[in-house]
Amino acid sequence: MSSTLNQQWRHTEQCLSSVCVCVHIIRTHLLRAFAGTYRVLSKGAAACPSGLEIKTITECESALKQLGLSHSNNWNGSVSTIPRQCSHGTGHDMIWNRAPTGQGRADIRPICKAGVHVSQPEFANCSLGTQ
Repeated sequence: MSSTLNQQWRHTEQCLSSVCVCVHIIRTHLLRAFAGTYRVLSKGAAACPSGLEIKTITECESALKQLGLSHSNNWNGSVSTIPRQCSHGTGHDMIWNRAPTGQGRADIRPICKAGVHVSQPEFANCSLGTQ
């Protein structure tokens, strides 16, 4: 009886260990995902990922405030040679580009919604299963 209880305890301990690992992975991803509402892409990036674009000039200004970026020298226009929508750059703090298409430029960083990015492969290791 004692050996059966020890085996059950080890199995329970392994399952609990798996749960702890899974909870840690999920918690880490959620903390990263919700660390902020907005994020700054690298200089030269062409655009925000699909669905993470800032849609209004008012939200662009709010995003820059939240990120602690200056937004006093603003540019509002429509050109295809810079990223679309909300950006922060040299010469103009806040850039709002209404153009339907755009491209990256070495001195401009697109500002995007942070979104929730969860990597499925890490969650695949979170099954308890039975032994």
